[in-house]
Amino acid sequence: MTLRQATRSMRRKTALALCAATLMLGANFGMQPISAHAAAEEDDIGLPNLSGRYLAAIVANRAQDAERASRYFRDVISLDPETPELTHSAFISLLTNGEIPDAAKLAKELMKRENTGWFPRSTLGVVALRKRAYKQAQKYFSEGDQGDQVTRLVSGILNAWSLHGEKKTDLAIETLGQLEGPGWYDLFRSYHNALMLHHVGRNEEARKEMEKALEIDSRSVPMAATYARILSRLGDDKAALDHLRPLYRQAPGNRILGYLVGELEKGRSLKPTVSSAQSGAAEGLYGIGTLLAREGGAEAGSVMLRLALHLDEEHELAIMSMADQLEAVKQYDKANALYAQLDNESVLQPVSVIQTALNLERLEKTDDAIGLLEELIKTEKSNLSAINTLGNLLRSKERYEDAALVYSKGISTIPQLQPGHWSIYYTRGIAYERSKDWPKAEADFRKALDLSPDQPLVLNYLGYSWVDRGENYDEALDMIKKAVEQRPQDGYIVDSLGWVYYKLERFEEAVPHMERAVALKPADPIINDHLGDVYWKVGRKREAMFQWQHARDLKPDEPEVLERVLKKIEHGLDKVELEEAKAGKDDTASN
Repeated sequence: MTLRQATRSMRRKTALALCAATLMLGANFGMQPISAHAAAEEDDIGLPNLSGRYLAAIVANRAQDAERASRYFRDVISLDPETPELTHSAFISLLTNGEIPDAAKLAKELMKRENTGWFPRSTLGVVALRKRAYKQAQKYFSEGDQGDQVTRLVSGILNAWSLHGEKKTDLAIETLGQLEGPGWYDLFRSYHNALMLHHVGRNEEARKEMEKALEIDSRSVPMAATYARILSRLGDDKAALDHLRPLYRQAPGNRILGYLVGELEKGRSLKPTVSSAQSGAAEGLYGIGTLLAREGGAEAGSVMLRLALHLDEEHELAIMSMADQLEAVKQYDKANALYAQLDNESVLQPVSVIQTALNLERLEKTDDAIGLLEELIKTEKSNLSAINTLGNLLRSKERYEDAALVYSKGISTIPQLQPGHWSIYYTRGIAYERSKDWPKAEADFRKALDLSPDQPLVLNYLGYSWVDRGENYDEALDMIKKAVEQRPQDGYIVDSLGWVYYKLERFEEAVPHMERAVALKPADPIINDHLGDVYWKVGRKREAMFQWQHARDLKPDEPEVLERVLKKIEHGLDKVELEEAKAGKDDTASN
């Protein structure tokens, strides 16, 4: 069983352990879904009794508002401190909101009862570890029921770092080695063995352990970075660069890889990955917390990330991952507050600025988002991620000419074009096309395909544009077929294939593609409109009317599209096309 498979099988148990009490109690109250807005309103009216405050806590919890949930649960246990389920729910809410000291107080209360569970014990262990109370931490991490495979592994890693904190590195490695579990434990054993050995300067041993880990997972950026740091401390910068450069070529936008490559090329020795037992333990919580969150165990993953940040408030990747979790539940202000914790000298700080701008846009603070990106681009003129983000934001606001100028400035900073630069030509091409400058748009789409010939997005956009303009049907058909082969589940690309058959008057061939496109994107008005046209041409006029009515009800963004749909509903496609043909002749005559 792979690590990914094992995590998928175990994450459900871990997540359920976090939220079962809350869900059970919610069911007992016979609750109906209540909006987050309703929860906010309850702040204003006051909640004098236990049931009212508890209901508000559940509502906030369902709305994934950890801050409000923790506040209400705090009120609940002040009114009823004896019910273990309420205390546990309050404890989890405090953990999820990052209020670790207060969560630890409730964990002590829970520890007085039987069947405490993994999270209260581990929270107290993390608090002790932060205070360098290593023996106390070891007691929490090694005693009692250790839960499932994932939580047993975390306990083992945290226990090992507690021993390492006492300068008992060999015992820490031995203890971690004795941890019984599935084969995928070996990856974490080797990685954390390497980190501990690297931290105390035993770099040759660390190198061997890292090579074991890389045999299992050679694509992990944190592991690749640690291996390069170890090689650097051994004085072998060439080997470190040889290891990092292929990864950096695959991910040229990765700030961590770029920083490490740059430092090594300048002849600078790299610092160890961890600086203390606390930051090493935080690395363990970050790695497994991020994996859990990615595999669907969001609650457990968030708690582990919060504990990681309690141990190491400056853990850059934990900050980024926790902010990502907050964005996933639309807590954009809170995500931005986390991004603000990154040091200005951090290599990830520009990434956090871009993410902050995106969150500001989601909060409908477009001017603030644009201003933030413009300031970043002033200091980092060749930051293509920031340039693309600003251009895309302007394009989403239909400021196409401004967007094209931004993309052009970005292109002017590229010293040597690489295949990965296809995207900026593609996005500038869209901006030109939307601003009615087709020659420039077409040139950019062709340039994008020169750089990366099989990009399905470019093949589709250029092919569809040609079809819409009545040009290059055969070439467009070949392009869109190739795009569909690569992305058969993309409704927009499948629609393009149906539409080119329609334009070629191969209506029967168009039908199955259009029907599939609607099945893939049932809420898209343009695709439904296209299917209506195709049905009309093959004589299925009642079904055509239904599709046009559905397209109307979906409210197309473009007024001219809606106007044409309404005309087809009233008069049918034949009459609309006759009127359009007559209007076209009249325009030609007047010219």
